[in-house]
Amino acid sequence: MEELLPVERDVVRMNALYTFGTSMSNVFVSVFIFNYTNSLELTALYACCRYITIPIFAWLGGYLNKKMKINRIITAGLILIILAYVMLLTIRESIPTMVWLAYVVGVIIGSGEGLYWFIMNVLNQNVARVHIRNLFLSSLGVWNGLANIVAPLVSSLIINMAPSDIQGYIVIFIAVIFIYGIVAFQGSQLEIDYLTRDFSVIKLMRSKNKRWVYQKWIMFFNCLREAYTIILSSILIYQLFDNSGALLSYFNAAMSILSIVCYQIVARYIPHNKMKYAYQLGNLMLIVAMVFLTFSTHILGAMAFGILNTVGSPLYSNPFNMIKMKSITEESENFNVTANVICLEIYVSLGRIAGLGAIVVLANLFPDPNYIYYSTFVMIFGAIVVSLMTHYYGKKEVLL
Repeated sequence: MEELLPVERDVVRMNALYTFGTSMSNVFVSVFIFNYTNSLELTALYACCRYITIPIFAWLGGYLNKKMKINRIITAGLILIILAYVMLLTIRESIPTMVWLAYVVGVIIGSGEGLYWFIMNVLNQNVARVHIRNLFLSSLGVWNGLANIVAPLVSSLIINMAPSDIQGYIVIFIAVIFIYGIVAFQGSQLEIDYLTRDFSVIKLMRSKNKRWVYQKWIMFFNCLREAYTIILSSILIYQLFDNSGALLSYFNAAMSILSIVCYQIVARYIPHNKMKYAYQLGNLMLIVAMVFLTFSTHILGAMAFGILNTVGSPLYSNPFNMIKMKSITEESENFNVTANVICLEIYVSLGRIAGLGAIVVLANLFPDPNYIYYSTFVMIFGAIVVSLMTHYYGKKEVLL
């Protein structure tokens, strides 16, 4: 049986380590900033700053990769992320009076993530040999899944051992800096001679291909809904858990375990011709989960959200990603993969910014908790549009 080459294993390890670090820290960055600002609005603004810069630097990464080697770009991206975490730890006491510093952190993190994720998409697409791609993706899934389970458990252990949640978050961020440092070193050692050929994102964005029109707008509205899980759900669950970082971490670990089981069930037992029904059912479950959490005042609401969201996610995301892959394959005949990756990243960020921006705008118009209710409805609107567009285009095109 053929095995992965060393370079393929290196990419799998880099993905898994990065996922481990991200799973340890992502939720707690928002909670950390929320603790210092005590404002969901300002925390959402931090996230907006982060997501604004991701597509810009992904685009920059594409241009840099015309002449610069992959290992240099990926290392630069990770160094930016590390610098952002160092800055966050340095300025944390100043955030309440100079909240703009948190926005600078968001910009730096987004810049690094833009470079990193562009290169990782390129690597995942190009490093695996065609006949070994299934093994490569399976290995990627297994190790990323393990990272998503172990990371929250490690985070909860750190928080439980720390004198306070805040000090626990600080230790987590220091650990993540170390992990990203390892990934940066691994990235610097990659010997992959791949240069991006000329691409035109603007031309692709103007494409009239019906599948592509569907795909780019579905990315926008999907990420409008997804904005709920980026900031809002974490903060609401955190508050329902009586502001306990340890409980939040245990909750995330439990949901990660359930998620792996659900993804396996969907992969094994839902046939291709039933995926369109799974897609709509999963979308409905995600909507119901959002309603449960937003209007809940009890910890059971958090549990209901977690279960519904976790069970619904694979039902929704597997068909969603299959549609995306088919669209990219089709459009890549006219535009290269780089243009596709960057174009979709633009719509992803626009959708997330729209959702997060709704929180900011509505927080200035309505009192708490009304603005949270209205923000949730805005994000639910995104999910409803996804369902309607899929039904409409599904009659005209073979989406899956």
